[in-house]
Amino acid sequence: MAQQGQPYLVPFGSAGMVSHPNRWRAKAGEFLLAENVVVENDLVNKEPAATYYDPNGINRLQTQVTWSASGAPSIAVGVWYKATAAATTPVFTAIAGTVAPGTSWTVGLTAGAPVSALHAVRISVTVPSNAPTAVTDSRGHLYTLAVDFTETTGGATLRGQIWITTITTALQAGDTLQVTLGAGASVNLIASAIAGVALPLSLQSKGQGQYLGTSATVQFLSSYTHSYPVIGVVLIATTSTTVTADFSQAAPFTTNTTVTTGGHQQAALTAPVFWGMGDIVQQIEWHPDTTSSVGGTFTVAQGSRSVTGAGSFAYFLGFRPGDFIILNGETQLVASVQSDTALTTVDPWENAQNATTVTRIAGPILVTACNRVTKTGGSLVMEAPQADANGLHGQLVSIVLTDALARGARGRFVVGGKEHAANPRKLFYLNGVDPIQVMSAETTAVHAITKPAADWATTQDATKQPINGIVHQDSFVVFGNWNDPHRIYFSTPDDHEDFQTSGTAAEPTINFRIASNVGQRLWGAAQFQGVLFLWKYPHGIFYIDDTPDQRLKWTYRIRSMALGCAPSPYAVLATDDDVIFCDSQGHFHLLSAVATLGGTRDSDITRGLGLHTWTDQNVDVAALDSLRSVYDDQTKTAWFGLRSKQAPANDLGSNDLVIRWDFSLVAEGGPLRMTTSRAWAPNSLCLKRRNYVGRQVVLIGEFDDAWLLEPGLYGRRTNYDFVANADVPQGVATQVNLPELDYGDTAPPARPRRKAFRALEVIAQQTNNDNHPVSVVLNVDGVYRQTLNYPQGVNRRRLQPVQVGDGYTIMASIQTDGSVVGDVPLIGVIYYYDLLGTDQSRKS
Repeated sequence: MAQQGQPYLVPFGSAGMVSHPNRWRAKAGEFLLAENVVVENDLVNKEPAATYYDPNGINRLQTQVTWSASGAPSIAVGVWYKATAAATTPVFTAIAGTVAPGTSWTVGLTAGAPVSALHAVRISVTVPSNAPTAVTDSRGHLYTLAVDFTETTGGATLRGQIWITTITTALQAGDTLQVTLGAGASVNLIASAIAGVALPLSLQSKGQGQYLGTSATVQFLSSYTHSYPVIGVVLIATTSTTVTADFSQAAPFTTNTTVTTGGHQQAALTAPVFWGMGDIVQQIEWHPDTTSSVGGTFTVAQGSRSVTGAGSFAYFLGFRPGDFIILNGETQLVASVQSDTALTTVDPWENAQNATTVTRIAGPILVTACNRVTKTGGSLVMEAPQADANGLHGQLVSIVLTDALARGARGRFVVGGKEHAANPRKLFYLNGVDPIQVMSAETTAVHAITKPAADWATTQDATKQPINGIVHQDSFVVFGNWNDPHRIYFSTPDDHEDFQTSGTAAEPTINFRIASNVGQRLWGAAQFQGVLFLWKYPHGIFYIDDTPDQRLKWTYRIRSMALGCAPSPYAVLATDDDVIFCDSQGHFHLLSAVATLGGTRDSDITRGLGLHTWTDQNVDVAALDSLRSVYDDQTKTAWFGLRSKQAPANDLGSNDLVIRWDFSLVAEGGPLRMTTSRAWAPNSLCLKRRNYVGRQVVLIGEFDDAWLLEPGLYGRRTNYDFVANADVPQGVATQVNLPELDYGDTAPPARPRRKAFRALEVIAQQTNNDNHPVSVVLNVDGVYRQTLNYPQGVNRRRLQPVQVGDGYTIMASIQTDGSVVGDVPLIGVIYYYDLLGTDQSRKS
């Protein structure tokens, strides 16, 4: 029996991902590789579950059409498909029109389409009932109707369709399309071929709309997608034959082709493949703490959660979930706003209230730095929390604070202000190109910093604007402008926007250069035990000696000449009682372990855990400037989003890898653990309250949308299907590779002896009614031997005999394919084996 072998328990979670390439150092419970999992409560869980934050997102692929004459009924239909990096601009294969095609219309192709190309046939008719019912071609392809829209008004009618197929036999010039339709229809047709689409075809978004207004310019086709790159197929049609559609006003559309027949006109776009290019640059949950009051009549019953107002104007439209409301000295947290005269609080009121004044204190709001699709530059936008859901979902671009920023991949938010009770809180945004942007309290606009340093430009200038900052000693400390990359600037303590006032003031603005002979540029900053530390790329760590009473006597000291940070404002991350930072080679270090004037002897946790080989093979060191980070003080995990070597070469604007350091066991003497994830595109990382009665969780900003983690749930992300207009939960595939084990850590004499491997048992925390498949790939002495499947049904423990023969070492890789939405919380595995002899001839 398999159970008669000697058991060897591998308890997951006790050590986590503490990888040692040398198997002599490997211990039970260590992971050689753990991808798309987290280690919590000594369980291996799948990646934390997340739901979309804003289903509409930032990217709106919109068609903006200008008519030289208004009032003509018009329609637009469009579809967007997932593309590859090799996708090409559409090539038109046919442009035709007829007023009397009959029930079968044959159209000749003027250009061909290669195998695997997407062939799209746009058709518009003026009689909806006579629209096409089938499309084929002379090479035998059957076309599928992808989108169909009809508009009838004022006696005029238009119907637009797009038919799609994937080419399996190359089309040639001279081939034909056969269109089956009703008799008597006036038909326009434009066909185009697009090479390089992703196969099988994946429809990411579609849109349709109408224009019947009198304005000369109108946007009437909008579509969304969270998958990039994409390529679009769009037609517009109008009953006017005297106007010309113009797509040049809206990205990504560039030019168009038109055909006019039988009293109506159709236009088709040509567009290159569209990349998201990391539209979200960075996000922050900002607490403006703005206080305002309004008069009226406000009542609430004792023990009730409902507040009502009465009067001649909208009392509560200024409130949002997360705000505080004060009536007669009692303060409550707003949960939702039902109307302009009614809102609900999270907790019941202690006292009955009948007040003539209500006071509002602004709660948290998400601010996003992004690159706008329809703009040439970048933007700062502010959300509008959903009024009736505790801010669960918001509209990311509800308020545009500025559209005049440079388009870029870097951005850093720093909270400051409130220098005195009368001063507002301020949010600063630095990107190294624009003058520092300032959001003062709660406002609908931002302004450039009022008193910049003399070294900085007053306009966009990539050589004269700082890249990072931090508040220290009551001053806003700023640095990183290329024209003086080693200098730090302290604002006056009385005004964080003032980098000019000096003279004989007791606390003037100051600046000084930090070791211009070391490193290229100051990039990172963090406070550790009350001391301000600064990092340069590629080497140099310093700290500020601010012990003298007079600011003019402050100077710097050297912590390390051998170490530095990656060229990102997020390469340095403060934790509860330490600072973790990424160096120029993608290795991670702890500041507390950096010896004075020392190097990497003890601080390199990447090398100390044996992860340097994995780092060399996976981390794109040349793209470390896109690194992002955030620290979750609830789970004690430090998140770093970066770009891997496996990311698509053309997709320069997106991260695809999360490296997560887990400090949860360190306080009790346990190991520092690391896991990785490829389930996200972490272009932005910040903390945000999932709702205003819960804790902050990690918010992952991807291309144009953001995902909130759901504490306690694992193994799911909830994408939004813009075709079906519905949430689509998706499972998460995982992989956990255990190190090569020879059992020498528990029985040293077993190390040189052969073993007969009898069985393997997988232990989960609980049963999984979804019957989630778990597979275990077994290698003996480095050679693949067997794959076992462990469906997680009614049993927590599954034991199976193995047929791998005998050997010295065994290595297991535990994998889930993500086909089932949900978690498989694994506790560990048990190997069963018998010791054999030491004979090398395999006769033992």
